[in-house]
Amino acid sequence: MAVVQPVNLPPSPPASVTAPAPAAPETLYVIGKRVPLRDDGRAGSPILDRLASEQAVMVIERREEWVRVRHSLTQREGWIQAKRLTATAPPAVDENPKSKPPSVGPVLSTAAIAKALIAASLASYPSSCACPYQTDRGGRSCGRRSAYSRPSGYSPLCYTTDITHEMVAEYRASH
Repeated sequence: MAVVQPVNLPPSPPASVTAPAPAAPETLYVIGKRVPLRDDGRAGSPILDRLASEQAVMVIERREEWVRVRHSLTQREGWIQAKRLTATAPPAVDENPKSKPPSVGPVLSTAAIAKALIAASLASYPSSCACPYQTDRGGRSCGRRSAYSRPSGYSPLCYTTDITHEMVAEYRASH
């Protein structure tokens, strides 16, 4: 009969040990005006949106010359050329800090924030037909010709239903 020797196993880790927390997503900033956010990491792929200079985006994936990102305001995901992004945060603009008292004003309502986000979105659109309810320079209704109604290119915020809770929370955090 063979004698069985006990095997020394390493002790199991205590139950209180947890996996390390995932790293925070990397934030980059857009360089340039009207930078295209594309459907795929190729120059000819459809444009999902256009981003203004200094807007923050979160990195999802990297390829050679392209970076897949999530726009921090609209939460839209797409690809931007790596040369159009920088890790350097834009400088905070403060004209004259001594002349302004600390702002402890009233908190804006969600409706007021939605109105401000829509106004900013429409102001960044370079033409007159961002939303279906607008009129063009000739006075005609934009309707289906608006950027909002088209499947690619600009995607302006036109209605309060376009505003997410995340957009409102980010606006409150930044203002």
